[in-house]
Amino acid sequence: MKALFIKKTLFIILISIFSCTTGGTVKKNETASIVENKEDFFIFFKDFCMIEEFQLNRIKFPLTDVYLSEDLNNTLTNYIKKSEWKYLAIKQFSNNTFEYYFDSFENQELPDKDEMVYSIIGIENGIQINYYFKRIKNKWYLVKVENLST
Repeated sequence: MKALFIKKTLFIILISIFSCTTGGTVKKNETASIVENKEDFFIFFKDFCMIEEFQLNRIKFPLTDVYLSEDLNNTLTNYIKKSEWKYLAIKQFSNNTFEYYFDSFENQELPDKDEMVYSIIGIENGIQINYYFKRIKNKWYLVKVENLST
């Protein structure tokens, strides 16, 4: 009986101590809450590739558009307005498959950073297009397109 009383008393004391502590506990919970609200890039990218309206709403306009000059010696920059945007049909996820990307040969998942680049690089055909994405207020947006195709 005494052992049960002591255990209950210790439990109540521990609960009281943890509920009175405001320093680190609240900050950790706030930080965890912010991290949990960060949008996952690969889930975003799947929707970005497949849903036209979603794509239009996830581009920061005017969109920076970098491309090679006709003589292929210089890069030129244009800024695309929302009214000029044409749906970017990326067939990457058209069959509902999902790809994973890794950071090294040890198959470590990519670190969760706030910037990502998706590149389309052709083999022996001169295609090289880079799509730059940035997480802004926990949501991903396309911020720049770079077409260095020759």
